Amino acid sequence: MSRSQSTQRFDLAVVGAGIVGLAAALAAARRGLRVMRLASPGFKLPGALMSDLGLVRYRGYADLEAAEPLKARVAIEQADHLRHGVHLIVVQSADGSLVVGDSHHYAATPDPFSYEEVDELILDEFRAALGIDPPPTVERWIGTYASAADRPVLIDAPEDSVRIAIVTCGAGASTGFAIGEELVSSLFETGVVT
Repeated sequence: MSRSQSTQRFDLAVVGAGIVGLAAALAAARRGLRVMRLASPGFKLPGALMSDLGLVRYRGYADLEAAEPLKARVAIEQADHLRHGVHLIVVQSADGSLVVGDSHHYAATPDPFSYEEVDELILDEFRAALGIDPPPTVERWIGTYASAADRPVLIDAPEDSVRIAIVTCGAGASTGFAIGEELVSSLFETGVVT
């Protein structure tokens, strides 16, 4: 029987920061995340853009020995950016607007208010990376997500046919679909689903 023909029921849960109450292994910290939508700049970006602050932030890069000189330089030149967890990601929406972020603040209950100082640091990095003044900000978004210092992803199996997954390192939008695919595949491979 193919996967699409399977009649056996299974549950897969891929949920947000609220999972903390269900998974005791997850640290109680949350990350406060700030993102902005800017008006269309009047041109099309050829792809997503990240600045060198991302190389300092994401462990896949930051843990490399070659990143040490960059980390030292950024610590001197952009200390405020680092203090607020600022790194630049710019992606263009279908309507031409730009989604620009972001910053991170850690707390059990992050502040729900956006700080202009932090938004200005993000826009400062936008100016440096693109060499233009940012278009007007049309929306601001503040979100939270679970954070754990000891793992990039929490995966739990409280029952044979139940999976709980949450990315705890800030790369959920980049990795969530792959993690979900692996979890579903693992249910088939272990025979939980046939």
